[in-house]
Amino acid sequence: MEVYRIISLALLAYHLRPGLNVTGKSISYDMGEYKSLLVEGEVNVKVALLSKGDILKIKCPRNVNEIDLDLFPNERRNSGRGGISVYATVNGVYDSVDIDDILMSGSETKNIKLQYKPNYSSLVVDMNTNPSLLRSDITSFDVHCSSEDYKDTVAEVLPECMLRHPIWRNESFKCPCTGCGRSSAPMLGIVRVKLTNVPRVLQGCGTFAVPLLMGGSESSADGKRSCTVDVMETPDIGFACSGHIEPARCPEQMYDSATDQLMSVPFKVDVTPTEYDGHMLLKMRCFDPSTDKTNAVITIKNQQEYVCDLSARLAEHMEKPIVGDWCDVVLQPESSVTIMFPVDDKESMELETPSGSASNRSLTPTRLSVETLSRVICNNALHYTTVTLESLGLASLVTVDDSLIDIGVVTIKYSVAESANEVTKPTSLYYKYQMDSPIKISDAYSITGTVKVTLNPNVEKKRIYRPSSHLRSGDAASVTSSQSGVSLLSLSTVLESELLPPKVYTYSADLSKKAEIRCTGNERLVPNNCHISAFDHSRHSVISFPEGVSAHPHGSESKSSDITVVDIVTRPFSFSCSCVDQSGIETKRVIYNDTFIQYFMRGRSTDHLSPFIAVPRVEMFSTRGEDLSSFTEISITTPVEFREPIRPAIGDKTVLLCTPPERFASVTPFPATSTSKTFKASPYTTLEGVRSRHQQVLVTEEDDISMSQALWLPLVDQKSVLDVISNGDEHILKPVSLNDLMITRDGFSISNDRKIDDNHIDRSEIVIRYPESAIVLSKRDAEEVTFYHICGSVSPARYDDTSSQATFAQELDEKKQVRSMEVWDIVKVIIPTTDPYVHGCGVPSDTGSLFRPETETIYDTEGKRIGCEVDLNYVRRAGFYCPLPYRTDPPNCRPSRGDYVSNMERLIGRTFGVYRSNNFIIFTQKKFGFLRRLLSKLVDPRHFLCLCVTDMGTVVSTIQIKYN
Repeated sequence: MEVYRIISLALLAYHLRPGLNVTGKSISYDMGEYKSLLVEGEVNVKVALLSKGDILKIKCPRNVNEIDLDLFPNERRNSGRGGISVYATVNGVYDSVDIDDILMSGSETKNIKLQYKPNYSSLVVDMNTNPSLLRSDITSFDVHCSSEDYKDTVAEVLPECMLRHPIWRNESFKCPCTGCGRSSAPMLGIVRVKLTNVPRVLQGCGTFAVPLLMGGSESSADGKRSCTVDVMETPDIGFACSGHIEPARCPEQMYDSATDQLMSVPFKVDVTPTEYDGHMLLKMRCFDPSTDKTNAVITIKNQQEYVCDLSARLAEHMEKPIVGDWCDVVLQPESSVTIMFPVDDKESMELETPSGSASNRSLTPTRLSVETLSRVICNNALHYTTVTLESLGLASLVTVDDSLIDIGVVTIKYSVAESANEVTKPTSLYYKYQMDSPIKISDAYSITGTVKVTLNPNVEKKRIYRPSSHLRSGDAASVTSSQSGVSLLSLSTVLESELLPPKVYTYSADLSKKAEIRCTGNERLVPNNCHISAFDHSRHSVISFPEGVSAHPHGSESKSSDITVVDIVTRPFSFSCSCVDQSGIETKRVIYNDTFIQYFMRGRSTDHLSPFIAVPRVEMFSTRGEDLSSFTEISITTPVEFREPIRPAIGDKTVLLCTPPERFASVTPFPATSTSKTFKASPYTTLEGVRSRHQQVLVTEEDDISMSQALWLPLVDQKSVLDVISNGDEHILKPVSLNDLMITRDGFSISNDRKIDDNHIDRSEIVIRYPESAIVLSKRDAEEVTFYHICGSVSPARYDDTSSQATFAQELDEKKQVRSMEVWDIVKVIIPTTDPYVHGCGVPSDTGSLFRPETETIYDTEGKRIGCEVDLNYVRRAGFYCPLPYRTDPPNCRPSRGDYVSNMERLIGRTFGVYRSNNFIIFTQKKFGFLRRLLSKLVDPRHFLCLCVTDMGTVVSTIQIKYN
C-alpha cells in the first residue's frame, strides 16, 4: 500500500455519471492468423490498449496441427468450474490470476465473457455497454493462445521478456520463448491487455451515487450524504461533489473534525495526528451554491492502532484465493499493527484436511522481537530471508510485543520518540503465516499468507489555523474581453507580463544518477515532502517515488532535496518538484526522467548487400554557416520499399543506427554522371569517391561529411527532417523544419549523437528522447507527427566536366556543393502527440507557443493582459494549461450544477463538454447540431470562466469560454 495511493483524493462529479455513453473502438485479434508466423524460439505478443468505451475480442483456434489449444490459463475441459483467469504480475511474480481480482463490473451485468465454440474459444471484454472498474494496482494482463505444454512453465519459457518489457506502447513485440514455435507444441501468440483510463474503485461517498465509490460507512439524512473512511484500511479515497468543495484548497487544507476549524495541512497519512478518541480526523464538505446548503461530507480517519485479522483473511482465502499480501499496512510514527492469527488449539478456528487432522500453523520469523523477513524476486518467485531488525537499523524504532503469541496475537509498534535513528524512505517488513498439512496430499493443503508492514519516514508538520474564507471563480473586480467587452470576474491577479518563467532543470537517469533541488530565501518546496513524493509526469497529481528511486531532505528546513537512483528501475518514470515564492508562484522546477532505451538498425545488411538508390547529383548546403545539413529536394523515380515505420513511444529513448557494409574494399567504383536522375545500383558498385578505407565514425562540424562511414540525412541537430510526397513510383524527398511540423517541450529532443564534446558528432546515430514529462503537439492538427530520414552516404564535393575550377571554388565559398549520394534506407518515423494543438492559454511563463497564436486575449480594466477568450461556436476545441503547483477554480474547470439556475441553462450545459488530455483541460462543444442551432436563436451566448490560481489564492491566468 503506497502512501500516495492511500490518500489520493478524486473529485468525481463528472466521472461515471448515470447515462454517460462513451463510444470507443473495437479491437479484435484472431490468433489463428498467426499460424504462418510461427518462428522457433520466439512468440508474438500483441498489445491492446483498452479504455472505457472499447470492446476487445480475442479468438483462439481449438486445434492446430492436430494439437489442442486454449486461451490459457483457462482450459476448455475445466469450463464451468470457476471464474475467468488471466496472467498478470503480482508483487513481481508472473502467474495466473482471477480476472475478478483485477476488474469489477460497474453493474450486475457481466462484461467479461469466455466462450467455447466448436472450432475456437474467445474472450470478450466489453467496456462500452458496461464499463469496468479497477480493483487493484494491476493495470495489465495477458492471455496465451497455446497448447498445454506451457501451462505450468510460463515463467520458465518467458523469463524476462514478459516481466520486464514495457507495456505502455501500442504495438506488437516478440519475446524469446524456449520451445515456442514448434509445430508439435505451438504457442500461437500472446495478447497483452493494457488498461488505460479505467477508473479505480475508491472508498468514499458524495452528492450522488457513483459506481466507483464503494462503502465508506455511508449515511444520508436531510438530503446530506456523509461517510467515514480510514486511510490505514483504504487504499484510495474518493469524494464526488456536485458544487464547490469546501475548503477550496483541499487537500492542502481540511477542517478539523472536532473543532471545525480550517487547518492548513497536507492531506496525507503522514500528517502529525492529534488524538480525538484515538483517531486523527479531517473532513471536507460539498457546498451547493444554488441551495446555499452542504450536500455531502466526508471524514478522513487515521487510527493509530490497526488490526490485521488473519483468521478472517484465511476464511476469505478458502472461499477464493487472495491475490497478493493478506494484509498491507502503512505505519506512521507512533502507530502500531496487531496481527491476530489462528493457532493450534481447540478454541481457534480449525481447518481440517481430508484425513481429519488439524493443520500446523505458525508465524515466521520465529524470533519476532528481533527479526523480520526481507523479500526478493528470483526466477519468477518470491523468496523470503530472515534478517535482524538491527541489521536494517530498525532495532530502536520497531518494538514487537509477542507475549501473547501463544493465543495468536502479536503487536508491532513503530516509534521514533526515543530513537536517534530514523527511517529516510518507506521501508517494508514482512511476516509469513503458514498452515501445513501433516499429510502432504497435494499443494492445495499448504497455505501461506503474507503480511507487509511499511514504515513511513517521520515528517514533522505544523498545523496552522486560517480563516475559513476560500477562493471561487468570480468573486471580485471585473475583466473585459478584447473582442466582446463581456464583463468577467477575477480575484487577486498577477499580470501575465509580470510572471517570470521558472528556472527548469531537467535530469535524465541515464546521464545522471542524482538530481537536486534547492529552495532559497522565502521559497518553499512543493510537494513539501519531496523526499518521498513528487508531482507526476503531467503535473496533475502527487505520487510517491518509483521503486529504485530515493531522496533525502537537504538541510533542517525541508526546503531542499537530493534525489538518487539507487536500484534497477524496470520501467520509465518522470516526476518533478518545485520551489514557489510567498504568493505560490513557481520559481524553480526540477524534472527527473528515466526512459526505456530501444535500438533500431537500418542501412545495408552486412551479410547480403541489397541494391541501393543512387543519386548521381544533389546540391547540398549549410544553414547558419554550420555543417552541410540539408539539400534541395530529391525526386526518386525508382521503386522504394518502405520498411515498417519506427514508432517511438512515450517513455522511450529511441536510438536509430545507420549501418554501412563491413567490406568497403569489395565494392568497385564507377563514374558518376552530371544527371540527377536516380537509379537502382548493384550492391557491389558505388558512386565515385563515396567511400575510402579510412572512413571514421566521429566527425566535427568542420569536417567533410563524406569522411563519415554512414550518415543520417538531413542533420537533425539543425532541426531538419524530410517530408515524402509520393505519386505512384515517384517519391519527392523535401527537407522541412521540425518547427513547421511540431511543438515540443519538457525533455523531448531529436539529435545526432554527440561524442567526447559538443564539437564531435556521430552522424550515423539519431537519438529521440521522449520522456513521460514531454509535451508534443502537431502543428498539422494530427494525433501523430510523421517525418522521414535517409540512411546512406555522400561523396566528397565535386564539379561536373562542364564546370570550371573557379565556379567550383565559388560554390565552396557559398557553402553550397554538388555531391553524389547513396540512399540505403528511407526510414519513416511516427511520433505520437500528447495533446491537441488548439486555441487557448494557461500559466503564461509555462505556455509559450503551446496554443494557436490567433487566440483572443482578455485584459483587465487597466488594459493589462490576464488571459484569453475562446468562442466554441467558431473553433472545435479550446485548451487551458494549469499544472501543479497551480490549481483550477472551479476544480477541473467543470461547471457545477449550481451554475445552471434555469432549465434553459441546464439545456445549454448539455452542449458544453470538459475533459483532460495528457496536459491540458480541453473544452468542447458537443455535437448536438439541432439543439445548438435552436439555442443560438433563443438565447445569447453563454460565458464560462475558469481560473488558474496558486495555493495562496493568487490568480495567474484566466480563460473565458463562449458557447451556446
